[in-house]
Amino acid sequence: MEAAKFYTDTACSKEKQEWTDPFDPPDEALLAVRHPGGLAYFNCGPESGASQPHKHVQVVPLPLADNPAVIPSPLAQLMDHTWQEQGSQDGDVASTRQLPYQNFFSKLSPRTTPSQLLSIYKQLLQCCSSHKVPPSSYNMLLTTELILLVPRRQENVGPVAINALGFAGTILVNSKAGLEYIHEKGPVSILEVAGCPWGADAPS
Repeated sequence: MEAAKFYTDTACSKEKQEWTDPFDPPDEALLAVRHPGGLAYFNCGPESGASQPHKHVQVVPLPLADNPAVIPSPLAQLMDHTWQEQGSQDGDVASTRQLPYQNFFSKLSPRTTPSQLLSIYKQLLQCCSSHKVPPSSYNMLLTTELILLVPRRQENVGPVAINALGFAGTILVNSKAGLEYIHEKGPVSILEVAGCPWGADAPS
């Protein structure tokens, strides 16, 4: 098996901010990093898989897989189906219970402005919140078509550390033990443990 190669760009907040600080109007530029052919992601909090304790958004080129059979990704197809099935409109928030962990997303269009995106992000964060308190850790995925938030309860599952890319279908490992663990447990089972089960409050 050939190792995947990833190239990332990083955008940081102008003022020094902690990774747990929610996005606000001065951060609109961070949310404007989405562009065709790219996946932006944000790891927030100690259980999110973040590499640095300051607010920064990273961007990787799409697709994440070379196999045409998984392009578009099953996750994207599932969310498209859920969006249509629920009759959702621009600005709505949806989730799919076909995934065993909490997930909240909204579909976007090329006309979505950074200020509109910030408003949608705040709606999603509210859905992740327990008693109006935001989760201490969550992941955000962002493309030109979708924004997704996943609250987290733990970073490591066995020998595998999960960051936002895990919820985009790409779990990164740096050891044979990690790869064998994924084969044994299965990716979805690992993400279920890393995320928050339905009906439970995300740690705040």
